Amino acid sequence: MPEIIVDRRRATIVAARRAAAVEVYIGGRPGPSGPASTTPGPPGPKGDTGAKGDPGAASTVPGPAGPGVKPGGATGQALTKASAVDYDTAWTNAVTPADLAAKANDNAVVHLTGAETIGGTKTFSGNLNIKGVTGVGSLSSPYADRLFFMWGVPTGNPVYGLMSIPVIPATSTSGGWGFYIRVDTEAGAFTATNVFGVAIIAPGIGAGSAITNLYGMNIAPMTAGTNNYGLVVGAASTQTLWLDNGANNTGPNAGIGFGVSRDTNLYRSGVGVLRTDGALAIGNKPAQSGAIRLANGAVITARNAADNGDIGLLSIDSSDNAIFRGPSNLYLQVGVVNKVALHATYAELVDGYPLAFGTVSGSNIGTGPLQKIGFYGATPIVRPTGTPAAATDPATTMALANFLRSALISLGLIG
Repeated sequence: MPEIIVDRRRATIVAARRAAAVEVYIGGRPGPSGPASTTPGPPGPKGDTGAKGDPGAASTVPGPAGPGVKPGGATGQALTKASAVDYDTAWTNAVTPADLAAKANDNAVVHLTGAETIGGTKTFSGNLNIKGVTGVGSLSSPYADRLFFMWGVPTGNPVYGLMSIPVIPATSTSGGWGFYIRVDTEAGAFTATNVFGVAIIAPGIGAGSAITNLYGMNIAPMTAGTNNYGLVVGAASTQTLWLDNGANNTGPNAGIGFGVSRDTNLYRSGVGVLRTDGALAIGNKPAQSGAIRLANGAVITARNAADNGDIGLLSIDSSDNAIFRGPSNLYLQVGVVNKVALHATYAELVDGYPLAFGTVSGSNIGTGPLQKIGFYGATPIVRPTGTPAAATDPATTMALANFLRSALISLGLIG
């Protein structure tokens, strides 16, 4: 092959006539190849991505063994993922064709949401927590309901915590109860301290709210029956009706008020004292004035000391006379001391209790000459008559003196 050698001083060209190529060397002919370098050179620039190669031939060498199927399980079970961790599996019951055939009809099950009508008896073994209006019956105006537990109703309407309006069928002629409540105890050796058939507790007042009129119990007028009773309480073995059982209050607020104005009341004002701030009327046609008002013919009575009979004390007869009574003696006391005593056969003034008369008009003992009177146990007589004329001589003086002596003896003034 022709060669061209170029150095710094001259260029010599040796060529063959028929050369097909010419090699040119700058600075001289290359020397022989040196030994391979043991020091890597710097990396060259990244080349362009080449075209995708053809798929290689399938390997004939098996890969490493995998984790395999988890041991255990039972007939009909399937291996499913137990968590998101790789290879974390567990045996579960697989869905069978029989399970699919027994799948509930979507139209015959209760759903978590939506309005539905459910029939038949339902038994809940756990707690039933409901927020909202819950009814047994219908919530249609005018509340023709059977039983309702109400969390709230539309704005402007009253809220009923519990509403019961049962309808008595024609076959239940013995009657019915809106609420029938009873508390039982289970078998066992124990004593329950306090048992309340119904306990009405004062409400909690939320911040910013207020109640104008608070009623522990409100019973509407009962008028629909032949005989109507607002409240009926059977006789209890200790106390049938116990007002103000939390303290011994002595004000009208702890008693009973009557009428829309509550102008009449009845309450405990002290130990063993029952008081009313108004009047007390007794009988079907009592007096229209006074603090204690009796009907004509009514009698105020007291129990006798032997506790085997009653004693009439005061009454008004058909002639409008006030009658004070005593079974054997009637005493008039000042303070706690007897001053006047009326016995079955005589009246008595106690010792040291003189009679005093007025100094203007004075007073009479007897109002007519035919009224009989006697002193010191003498038989009462009318006023003596036939008094002689004034004496004018010893004879008439003696006659007058004898007359006066006889009259004084008859009256019992002298013995």
